[in-house]
Amino acid sequence: MLTPIKSRILFALTLAGYIFLQPAIVFSQDDDKEMRIAKDEWQQIYDAYAVRAILLISKYDSLNLVVDSLRTVDSLMTISNRECMNELYALLGTDESGISEYRKKFDETEKTINNRIGTPAGARRNYFDEISTGRISCLTEFSSRFASMKKKLDEWEGIKTKEIAENEAPNETPKEQTFYPSNHTYKVEKGDNLKIISLREYGSEDYWELIWKANKDGVVNKYYFYNDENRYIKDPDKIYPGQILRIPPKPETP
Repeated sequence: MLTPIKSRILFALTLAGYIFLQPAIVFSQDDDKEMRIAKDEWQQIYDAYAVRAILLISKYDSLNLVVDSLRTVDSLMTISNRECMNELYALLGTDESGISEYRKKFDETEKTINNRIGTPAGARRNYFDEISTGRISCLTEFSSRFASMKKKLDEWEGIKTKEIAENEAPNETPKEQTFYPSNHTYKVEKGDNLKIISLREYGSEDYWELIWKANKDGVVNKYYFYNDENRYIKDPDKIYPGQILRIPPKPETP
């Protein structure tokens, strides 16, 4: 079965042959010697066009083979990419719709933080804390943007907590608190707990409760933090990096 292009080529070829083989239609017969082209010359022209038509058909077929090959490669690559993406989704514990939903929340959170819309706590709720969990933020699409967004949120929280310190500290009703004389403080690092700090400061883990009592009603830099759980040590098992603790003097042994 002829393709549309092949049909058009053969039609043109047939038409050319008809014209070339019927010179009387084109030329006057008044001067056979000067105006009439010999039949063999028309045949040569016709043959030249026939060869050209065959070459065009051959080229067309070759291009079709290339197109078919490219389609096959594209199909195989699509299947391979789909398999790779499925493996990636499995590692991330999500699927394509999960990535799409994550992207929406990421873009909204990024806009909120970049433009400082609302409060830092609001940005964490919608949806910084959520998009911080899991492994999706490690994807190339999000990784550098997430690092930049986190830095901006940290800076924003610093400004906000400074405002809280300026606005709330003068009006805060002082709580009953036992103050211990101290010559120094200690800044909590990642991995610290009260027993480790007690061992480092006093040479024994037994004085952890002394440190806790000195700080449970408020760490030294409590107005730096936005959340109460960072401001106060209500649970001795929960202290956080960045808290500055009072270190009372070691009790004198009798």
